[in-house]
Amino acid sequence: MTKRKTDVSERLAEDIVSVLDYLSRVLQGAEEGNLYYLHDKAGGLERAARRLYMTLSGPNDAFPDPLEVDRSITFHPTRVQKLVACDARHYRVGRALYPETEETKARRVRIAADVARMLGGGR
Repeated sequence: MTKRKTDVSERLAEDIVSVLDYLSRVLQGAEEGNLYYLHDKAGGLERAARRLYMTLSGPNDAFPDPLEVDRSITFHPTRVQKLVACDARHYRVGRALYPETEETKARRVRIAADVARMLGGGR
C-alpha cells in the first residue's frame, strides 16, 4: 500500500515569504548602518530559514543536522509560486523578485472585497 503524501504548499509558501521578509529587514539594517537592528534581523533570518528547512525535513533521531528530505510530503510548484508572489509584495525583496501582475492585483482586490463583506461593509 502506498502511503499518502502530505501537501505542504501553503506552509512552504509561508516559510519562503518569511525568509524574504527577514532578508528585506537585514538589507535595511545594513543600509542604515544599524548594527543592533541588523544583528536582530539576521537572527530572524536564520530562524526563518531554519523553519523552511524543517518544513522540508523528515523526523530525525540523529541530531544534529543534516536532516533528510521528508519523502512523505509534496508541494505544487505553481501554487507555491502564486502564493509567494501574492504575499511577497509586502516586502522589498519580494517586490523585486515578484513585481505585481494583473493576476496578483486582481487577487488582492478580491481578498479585500471578501474581508470587507465579512466585516459587514460590502452588503
